[in-house]
Amino acid sequence: MLILFAQRGWTGTWTGLTIAHLTVTLPYTIRVLTTSLGTMPHDIEAAAASLGAPPLAVVRHITLPLISTGLIASTVLSFLISFDEVVISLFVVGPRLSTLPVELFRMVEERGDPMPAAISVAMVAVTFLLAMAVERMIGLRRAIGTGS
Repeated sequence: MLILFAQRGWTGTWTGLTIAHLTVTLPYTIRVLTTSLGTMPHDIEAAAASLGAPPLAVVRHITLPLISTGLIASTVLSFLISFDEVVISLFVVGPRLSTLPVELFRMVEERGDPMPAAISVAMVAVTFLLAMAVERMIGLRRAIGTGS
């Protein structure tokens, strides 16, 4: 990936970083969304279309609400995988561009200050708050696809 990006001039750019992370996370997203779409009852879409709903209205009012838990799960999974890919970010970002995981890696590697620990605590707190928000909005069991 580094060789290809260097040839195209994508190292140290947001475009290169985005393409690199999409390359890694897209298979997971496709798998989760395929499963979500496969478990969706397609008769409901056909019924809405037969009653005169335009295709975009069917997608907006029928399909998206039915696969919303899959969308949430794939978004969270993609974010976590992307955030964990420090190696790809290290190779692609270059000296001009930096991400939080790369900066945390550099802080731990170069200095002995407590900043990475403080940032980690803040990230755990944000993750907890997001989990609580998902629980209040749709329920964690429904978001991860278990239970009723």
